[in-house]
Amino acid sequence: MTATRTSPAANPYSARWLQAPPGTIPLTNADMDQPTDPAILTALHERLAHPLVYPPPYTTSGPADTIAAFYRTRYGAHVEREGILLTSGTLATLGAVLGHWLKPGDQALYLAPSYPPLPDAITRTGATAVPVPLHHGTPALTRADLEARITGRTRAIVLCNPHNPTGHLLTRSELTAIADAARDHDLRIISDEVHSRLVLDPARRHIPIATLSADTARRTLTIDAATKSHNLAALGGAVLWSPHTPAVDDIRHRIGSTLGAARALQQAALTAAYTDDSPWFTATLARLRRQQADLVAALEPHRGRITYRPGAATYFAWLDFGTTFGHRPATDALAEGGLLLEPGTTYGAPSSFARLTFATTPDLFTQALHRLTDALTHPERSTTR
Repeated sequence: MTATRTSPAANPYSARWLQAPPGTIPLTNADMDQPTDPAILTALHERLAHPLVYPPPYTTSGPADTIAAFYRTRYGAHVEREGILLTSGTLATLGAVLGHWLKPGDQALYLAPSYPPLPDAITRTGATAVPVPLHHGTPALTRADLEARITGRTRAIVLCNPHNPTGHLLTRSELTAIADAARDHDLRIISDEVHSRLVLDPARRHIPIATLSADTARRTLTIDAATKSHNLAALGGAVLWSPHTPAVDDIRHRIGSTLGAARALQQAALTAAYTDDSPWFTATLARLRRQQADLVAALEPHRGRITYRPGAATYFAWLDFGTTFGHRPATDALAEGGLLLEPGTTYGAPSSFARLTFATTPDLFTQALHRLTDALTHPERSTTR
């Protein structure tokens, strides 16, 4: 693969591409290989045209109103601007909230396999992270799964919905099982929903768990951002919100100073991203849907050597290569053919699993599919080494 000046491989600010050996295609990190949304750039340029002084309070200057209106219109969430807390980043917010909620000896549930920072945020408080495995079928999660792991020390449920790495979008019945368990055991819920706008199945829609009932809203804090939907990992910025304003007030007054407020450029980007679905976003979502369909079609002839259940959301494909490469980790075998994926072991799964990020350019994705299907067609090239 030759890197041209405009190709993703030529991006001098991409950790993914800078760390990849020459000639390889890294479909690893959770970011996209494409230019920034023009609506975001316009908002940033407008803000940069003025001195970078402290911004006015976002609860009265527009950003919180724009974001609250988005949640009301998109999800029917009865959230007011005071129920919006803008912070510098999602993971710092998650860690701070869990540090406020949990103490050593407590337990918190999380969905497995998992993006590592979620269970890590639990254990950093001194609490125990208890995995709740997602099933491969429907439903992926039941009330019994939760009850089997709830003890007298359980204090919270940490969600990632849509789910990283599987792409599973929790159904209303699955969310209800979680909400009912939280109600009956008086548990708090923190829900990481940063992939919520990347719903690929046109027949599905994202349901914020906080919108299920007044009781669920009271015990839930939701973390959202435009970092995934609008490819703003380098800029950051996050939204902590709840329809139950006192839940956000508690965080604002008790630990708000430790969170780090969203800066002026982050506020500008968030406001632009949550104003509406821009033409850029609509085109991006359509492209991700096409590339997921292309992946499904490419893997169909290899069903005996790989298992892939397309997720309803996110730009991740959670792949299980089984024994195709013998006892070798799947990512090691694929790397020999120039395709880099995230190891399943990163997420607490066996080494036969891998996470593929299909949010790259169409031409690179076509090349990646050729490398993937070639490895599946000739697995003996890896298993004999």
